[in-house]
Amino acid sequence: GAMPPGPEVRVLLVDHDDRLRQSLTQALTEYGCQVLAAENGEYALRVIDREPVDIVFTDILMPKMDGLEMIRHLAKVRPALPVIAMSDHVGSSVNYLRFALSFGAIEALPKPFEIDAALEIVRRHTAPA
Repeated sequence: GAMPPGPEVRVLLVDHDDRLRQSLTQALTEYGCQVLAAENGEYALRVIDREPVDIVFTDILMPKMDGLEMIRHLAKVRPALPVIAMSDHVGSSVNYLRFALSFGAIEALPKPFEIDAALEIVRRHTAPA
């Protein structure tokens, strides 16, 4: 078992896929994180305005405001906030994850991924200095 991060790590999950949000929320909660969820970028930015958030996992292709737009915005307004881009469109001609990294995401997580991979990323980017 991985060492849990501090119990105060707050993770924002941005994805319109309910199943993924639920399974990831459950795993992160068991891992000791506080999880906030949003189903699109527009809503996510409102959450970030109001709440302290330590790390963001965002899908890329979403209705309302896509992940790339949100990543680019966060890179400007919250440059220190680690943003992890998730996408299952890696086989398509457009490599969205590469775009996400160039827009300011700190890591790219192709879907489907093992929950442990997400936990490891949380640990790596929120470990106490």
